[in-house]
Amino acid sequence: MSILRDDRASIGLPMRMVVLTTIGLIGLFAIIGTINQMPVPPQPMYAIADTSYIELQEGMQDPELVIHVYGYDDIPVSGASVVVWDPSKENAYTDVTCHDGKAHISMNSVMPAIGNNQGYISIKVMADGYVTFEDKYFVKVLDQRE
Repeated sequence: MSILRDDRASIGLPMRMVVLTTIGLIGLFAIIGTINQMPVPPQPMYAIADTSYIELQEGMQDPELVIHVYGYDDIPVSGASVVVWDPSKENAYTDVTCHDGKAHISMNSVMPAIGNNQGYISIKVMADGYVTFEDKYFVKVLDQRE
């Protein structure tokens, strides 16, 4: 028998190709399904204030700090919890951002640390789907009171 006339190897070939292609597609769909079900990693966000410093003077009203919170793509983040500490770290103030990403925080009895006439307001912003933003030197506070 000649090698050119031997067709025993090709008798089951079409069926083997169909079975292996089907098994390969099932494996591919399983991998794609697993990738699609992976959780989305949290995105970064940042916060900015409407001022870079607050100057405390005799007889002035309690300062209000307006904080804007934005996501990584510069879209305002609504529903973010904003926590602000005064320089003495004794008082904390909180608010939740509205639809335009703004939080209005009225800071009563703001005081620098004892023995200092200046300090920094600290901030922490938390929102679902975002990495927590923290800044220990968010806004400078200058105490001009005597």
